[in-house]
Amino acid sequence: RGVTYLFDIQVKTFNSVYDGKDLIGQARTGTGKTFSFAIPLVEKLQSETDERKRGRSPK
Repeated sequence: RGVTYLFDIQVKTFNSVYDGKDLIGQARTGTGKTFSFAIPLVEKLQSETDERKRGRSPK
């Protein structure tokens, strides 16, 4: 059971949350508000992990 599309609030808030900006959102129950917060954070954490893999090895 995966995510196949984003709800409207998720699309509208993704970049702001990913960039670490503050925001206030309002939407009806069941429209994905929690994922609006979580998806960009997971993406950011994964990209930071990928960047660390490309760095030099410790001495």
